[in-house]
Amino acid sequence: MNLKGQLHIHTIFSDGRLTPQEASDTYEDLGFDFIVITDHDHLLRPGYREAIEGVRSNMLVFLGIELTLHTRWGYVHVNETIPGMYRGCDKGASAGCRRGVPSGFLYASV
Repeated sequence: MNLKGQLHIHTIFSDGRLTPQEASDTYEDLGFDFIVITDHDHLLRPGYREAIEGVRSNMLVFLGIELTLHTRWGYVHVNETIPGMYRGCDKGASAGCRRGVPSGFLYASV
C-alpha cells in the first residue's frame, strides 16, 4: 500500500500562514492520506497541541515538532513525531486509517 503524505508542515503556531485545520483541509483537498505538523520548537506558541488535537480530517494528522539543534558547525533541524499522538478518521475510514499507525519517527536535515 502506498500513502501520499507530507512530513513537514508549519502553521501559525510558529512561522506558517495557515491554522492546523486550514493546513489539513488544504492537503486533504490535494488528495493526501496523511500530514505531520512540525512547527519550530523555539517559535512555538501556546495552544499548539490542543489545536492539532482539534483538527477534523479524513487523513491521519500527526503532531510533531521541529527541533533546532545548535552545533559548532551551525544548526541542524530534527523533525520528530510525538509517539501515539495523531488524529485521523474523524470523517470516515480511509486506507491509512485501516492500517496501523507508526508510534513515532524521526528525520534530520542540515
